[in-house]
Amino acid sequence: MSNAQILNYTIFGLLAVITLGGALRVVMTRSIMHAAFWLFPVFAGIAGFYLFLGAQFLAAIQVLIYIGAILVLIIFAVTLTRNPMDPQEAQHNNRTVIPVSLAAVALLAALAGAVMASGWPPPLADISAITLLPNVPVTDVTAIGVVLLQQYLLPFEIASVLLLAAMIGAIVLARKERAAPEQQDQAEQVEMAAAAEEDAEERMARI
Repeated sequence: MSNAQILNYTIFGLLAVITLGGALRVVMTRSIMHAAFWLFPVFAGIAGFYLFLGAQFLAAIQVLIYIGAILVLIIFAVTLTRNPMDPQEAQHNNRTVIPVSLAAVALLAALAGAVMASGWPPPLADISAITLLPNVPVTDVTAIGVVLLQQYLLPFEIASVLLLAAMIGAIVLARKERAAPEQQDQAEQVEMAAAAEEDAEERMARI
């Protein structure tokens, strides 16, 4: 094995450790805010994989969109929706433990089978040999735009609608939380007015 191959496998291993380590922390941490922050090394590791494959444009898009936009959106959504949650109540659902565990074991078995069938270490991919359009490399911006807005236009729009729905839901929950104290104050004012009227009536009856 040459020095270049050793360097390639070392970089690949470091990126894999960063990405998988961040992903494990996302699902294992108890704080939803910490889980959102742990998405940063996951997205950064994926951007590193794109650079490792020679797709500089995809790496830049990964950083700008996922780290600069999606991660910030997730943090804002968590910040706006964490107040309606009851801090005294456990934020988990025990009913999903068994099906999620079975799905995780099945996924692990499928991944282990795929790794054993492909052999190890796997051959390094050459992204320059992959084409989205005839005679157009995958790193070409024109090819990516054409494929994204033609072949994958529907998934692209569905993802946009889901992000918009998540943001609207966060805003609605935040407004409900802010409106609750105002409604409580109004109810207290009505009760105080009713009590004052009763006192006035009692005094008039005594007179």
